[in-house]
Amino acid sequence: MFLQYYGFHEQPFGFTPNPRYLFPSESCREAHASLLCGIANSVGFSILVADPGMGKTTLLFSMLEQLRDTARTAFVFNTQGTPRELLRYINHEFELPDCGDDPVKFHEQFKEFLLSQAREEKTVVLLLDEAQNLDETSLETIRLLSDFETPGKKLLQIVLAGQPQFAEKLSEPSLSQLSQRIAAVSRLARLSEDETSAYIAHHVSKAGYCGSDLFTPDARSWIADRAQGIPREINRLCFNGLSIACALQKRVVDVAILAEVEHDLDLRRISEAGSVAREEVLASPATQCAHEHPSRPDPMGSSTGRGSATTFSPVSTAARQARNAAVFPQSATRAIEGRRGESSVSYEHSNRVPGAETKTNWQHPARNSSFVPEKSLSRMVSTALKVMIATVIVIEIAVAIVLREGGAPATLQIIDRVRDQLRTLVNGQDSSSTTSFGAEWYKTMLFTPTIDR
Repeated sequence: MFLQYYGFHEQPFGFTPNPRYLFPSESCREAHASLLCGIANSVGFSILVADPGMGKTTLLFSMLEQLRDTARTAFVFNTQGTPRELLRYINHEFELPDCGDDPVKFHEQFKEFLLSQAREEKTVVLLLDEAQNLDETSLETIRLLSDFETPGKKLLQIVLAGQPQFAEKLSEPSLSQLSQRIAAVSRLARLSEDETSAYIAHHVSKAGYCGSDLFTPDARSWIADRAQGIPREINRLCFNGLSIACALQKRVVDVAILAEVEHDLDLRRISEAGSVAREEVLASPATQCAHEHPSRPDPMGSSTGRGSATTFSPVSTAARQARNAAVFPQSATRAIEGRRGESSVSYEHSNRVPGAETKTNWQHPARNSSFVPEKSLSRMVSTALKVMIATVIVIEIAVAIVLREGGAPATLQIIDRVRDQLRTLVNGQDSSSTTSFGAEWYKTMLFTPTIDR
């Protein structure tokens, strides 16, 4: 949404490992040079260790691009399977025929592959990402692959990239045979505050932006503090900051916008608020009454406890309104507003200042003893009227049974009297059809034998 607004050619703060955006920090340059040096000197094993989000995969992709023309490479990231599944993944990435679950056939085929590449003077490089997921058996399988060698050099160069727990796993005595074969160890350090500012400038420049700084100096310092030097976190904050700034039609991202971003991305706050709100609503008297009257509005909508209070800031309100205007057509907005108007619960928001709470006009009967729904009152009157009519009918039937010997004329007189009494009883109600139906029923079901006599 903000690409055209700021003049970007592509997304500057994406979430995919794009080697074009690899930021050459000091530790990144050292790790990149160390890994390439190990491959060039055929050392066999090299490892790369970094915290999550530091750009390990991006660095590996950058190496793949550099080695594309001079080496045969394979990149494997699915490391949670069995050792045999891992060998099949390696086979697939090197575009070799599938050997199934036969390890002997795999080793013979893989050996011939490595020797053919050596005759062509091509280096074979295997990059394994997410190495912390490999169990000891899989790591031992990888170690055995490094045994393919000639008297002069290793035929397979292996780079293992993982999180810090991978280094802890390699330090265990049971994996000493593997750890002793590791010739080069590289790390990616977190970015400093100056490197964070340079990182942001590097990304917007690579995306085609030409102009003044998009982030104020205070905003860049704020990002460095909150992201703690992790590139993935920097991308997340910058992406959302630019989104909100674009919605507000602002050319520069400041600390106020970034504070709103932090508020929106705080999953722990959302989870805790939702838990508190549900606990309070379930414990409220309104919820108990709602279970007795399922047709009533859900008290979740009218709870005013701590969990249901919604705090708005001027930035968040304007940003959300701008986003809705940009995303939803006018017709859809009118339809949404129309459905809101038909709802049985009507809400009145405050002026959306910090600390304002969501309010509702609906009051539950449990909180307002004088509340009497209009439909319930009408239903009560109708029920009472039906009871009275039924009582009169029963009395007249009893009298008619006693006077059956009087013949049809007497019976018809009784029926007329019932009709008059019913009309008087309803006192203006349009119940002529009911009275007529009752009279016809009496004549058909009760008095027909008398009339025939």
